[in-house]
Amino acid sequence: MASIEIFISEPIEHASERATLARVVAFLSAQGIPAVILANVYFGGRQIDLVIGLDHGALVVESKGFNSAVRGTENGTWHVRLASGQSKEIPNLYAQTLGEKNALRDAMTAFAGAAVPYPDAALVFVPAIPPGSTVPSGDFKVSVGGLDALPGLITSAATRSWSLDQWRGFAAHHRLIAVSSLDAAMSPELLDAERLLSAYGDAFTRNYGPTASAMIPVRCVRNGETVSSEAVGERIVEDGNALLMGASGCGKSLLSYKAALIALGHGDVPIVIPAKDFEGNLRDVANREATLLDARLTLALPKKAGASRY
Repeated sequence: MASIEIFISEPIEHASERATLARVVAFLSAQGIPAVILANVYFGGRQIDLVIGLDHGALVVESKGFNSAVRGTENGTWHVRLASGQSKEIPNLYAQTLGEKNALRDAMTAFAGAAVPYPDAALVFVPAIPPGSTVPSGDFKVSVGGLDALPGLITSAATRSWSLDQWRGFAAHHRLIAVSSLDAAMSPELLDAERLLSAYGDAFTRNYGPTASAMIPVRCVRNGETVSSEAVGERIVEDGNALLMGASGCGKSLLSYKAALIALGHGDVPIVIPAKDFEGNLRDVANREATLLDARLTLALPKKAGASRY
């Protein structure tokens, strides 16, 4: 599957923006197109629904969901028909999208320290332009269409923009939040859980990494077969459980730390629990361990770990 990295300023709330992001990710994944996606971000005082950063291409997307007809041109105020039959004024969506395109380009120029090409831009109605609408057909500045137009807009995005590494640097410069999935981009609770687990993983590595790195590789015996301690660590992660036996001081604790760090790299949530501290309640001793690593984690960690193994 292509590498698709998603960065956000804050979780996405509106259904039209969520649907657009989901369609973009599905298309990019199916076509094997790597991308850096910036969702629900702010540049130059403007909120931008979506920026699709491709390898030497870019597309700004403004998503709108209307159930009734919309009227407007490139100039002036737009109107949407209400259920009562009356019309309500709304901002000029063409101008709004164009403004977002220009704001992104200004931010890119400031970051690069030199002029950069304009990104492509699209006003996307979700799921489609409402029947009876009168809106611009689009031009070289802003394309206009429904969700079904997105694949073509992505593949035709100008091939004169940044590399993916530049997009990653841009996201980092603006302190955007990297998320691991679509769900995390849309859920404050899941995003909070991811950040908590990431903080725990960092604390775990800081605490046990130096000790584990001091371990000298040794030979172990597994089912009568001699294997390396590194292989034992990997096998513990694959099997999910293991019993380490050996004389005092032979390196059992160090090997358990190594295995825990390997598990952390596989997305698991390791917690070291000395047997002497266990008093009959696993959650209590796990919470104590989390507190020792980082007081902010405490009772929240086992809840946030969710489906992760720990």
